Amino acid sequence: MKTKAHCPTCNFPFSFWRVAVAYSPFAFYCKRCKWRIDIIEATKFMWAALAVLAVISVILFNFIVARNMTRLLILVAVWLVFFVVLEISVGLLIVNFAHFSKPVQTVVDDPRE
Repeated sequence: MKTKAHCPTCNFPFSFWRVAVAYSPFAFYCKRCKWRIDIIEATKFMWAALAVLAVISVILFNFIVARNMTRLLILVAVWLVFFVVLEISVGLLIVNFAHFSKPVQTVVDDPRE
């Protein structure tokens, strides 16, 4: 299992932690060249992560019914742990199975010409 991938523009390596802590795979930038890195078919990874998060949330809320404040705090702590595990696993999946590419640049016409 890979834990590093390379920027398609400058070939700078980045670890799965950069992907795991990014708030969205659509806003992922290279640290060295500052180019945005496109993750091809990133919506599949996003929908899979949201589906797993929803399933985990439903299971936790059905099995741990928050009747008092301590059970509610335990529920929130367990849910946060599962959320972090989900972020790490999605980061590993993206680094191992996603295809990275440079974003397509648009040509902006200069109105002065």
